[in-house]
Amino acid sequence: MKYLKDLSDSFLDQVVKRDAMMKYNAQKGTVSNGKRVDLNGNEIKFKLTFEEWFQVWIDSGKWEQRGTKRGQYCMSRYNDLGDYEIGNVFIQLHSENILEFRKIAKQSGRPVGRPKSDNPKTPAERTREWRAKQKLKQGLQ
Repeated sequence: MKYLKDLSDSFLDQVVKRDAMMKYNAQKGTVSNGKRVDLNGNEIKFKLTFEEWFQVWIDSGKWEQRGTKRGQYCMSRYNDLGDYEIGNVFIQLHSENILEFRKIAKQSGRPVGRPKSDNPKTPAERTREWRAKQKLKQGLQ
């Protein structure tokens, strides 16, 4: 019996680790594609190892509740600035993360969401224009 329990625990550990590794690689891929920048316009880097990333989730007690739907949790960065690294990440409700981003973005003048006018530009196009203007301002100072 003990052999079967050890075997099943080992198998379960492998399944959980495989699932976690897939989720880690998915998050790392979306961050590390070189297209994401923080609110200061700096490229966001993903500096967490799998073990560090998984430990943040386990310590939070929210592993089973992670996701992008209402009531689910996500890994966030303080003030949406800096890299994904130990000391700069925490777990919070996905909805709170979005509200925080919108609040900070609005304060900095960054366009968020769909335009209220008949502006045909997408939010991504408007954000690129905004970033270009910010770089020009920084270059003139």
